[in-house]
Amino acid sequence: MRTARGKSMTLRFDNRFALVWLILAVALQPLGAQNSAATTKTPYVPFHYRQSDEISIAGTVFSVQAKFVKGTANGSHLALATSQGTIDVSLGPWAMLGPNHLSVDVGDEVSVTGVFTTVDQKQILFARSIYVDGRTYPIRNEQGVALSPQARLRGNALSQDGGPR
Repeated sequence: MRTARGKSMTLRFDNRFALVWLILAVALQPLGAQNSAATTKTPYVPFHYRQSDEISIAGTVFSVQAKFVKGTANGSHLALATSQGTIDVSLGPWAMLGPNHLSVDVGDEVSVTGVFTTVDQKQILFARSIYVDGRTYPIRNEQGVALSPQARLRGNALSQDGGPR
């Protein structure tokens, strides 16, 4: 390419060009994280379901929360009146969805097997299974993972065929 004066125009790489890139790179870097007590959060510790910690509790359902409510553990919940007091039972996101879903109403007598854990300074019973009206509903597997509607169907097909459950 030629300029109006007929001289050849070429891009000169010199120290000024490198200096401009260095300044931009430094200026665009995010500032380091502030590590003060006010901004430091408690690290997230994942929930570990241990079958050895399982308990069974019987009680009367006095509230059914079928949809997620902000400020609670994910999924559906039951409020259970027991001899020990009121218990929040977490059912996970799929217990009340799909075929073979949990069917429970206020006033039903139920027996819940699960593990207690603390979420936001509140004790919650994470249900693995619920017995109501002569039927046991699987909610989570042995590792505490919530069963999807498809997993419940596969489990029922296996048990009807006489295979392992």
